[in-house]
Amino acid sequence: MEHSRMLAVRETETNYLPCFEVTYAASFDEAKKMIIEAEANHAPFDQLDLPVYDSDEFWEFIEWMESTERYYPFSIYGTNNPFVFTKIRNEARRRGFSFLD
Repeated sequence: MEHSRMLAVRETETNYLPCFEVTYAASFDEAKKMIIEAEANHAPFDQLDLPVYDSDEFWEFIEWMESTERYYPFSIYGTNNPFVFTKIRNEARRRGFSFLD
C-alpha cells in the first residue's frame, strides 16, 4: 500500500493514521525549506497539516505558498472554534487551495 507523504508543522510529534508517511517541521520557516528540498528531490509532499495558533504566521505561510504557486492541499489544527475554522476553510478555498476537512 502506498503512503501519502504529509508534512506536519508541529513542535511535537503526534499519531497520524498509518496511511501517512509523516515528516515533521518545527516551524513554518523549517517547513518552507523542507518543501523546497522535497521538490528538488522530485518527492514533493502530498499534503500539509498546519497550526493556526498564530494567525499572522499561518497566513504569512499561506501567502508564501500562494506567491510561489505551491498549492498544497492542507488541513489545520489549533482551533476548536467552528467560526474560525469555517473562515479559514472558506478563505483557503477562495484562494485556490484544497482544504481538507
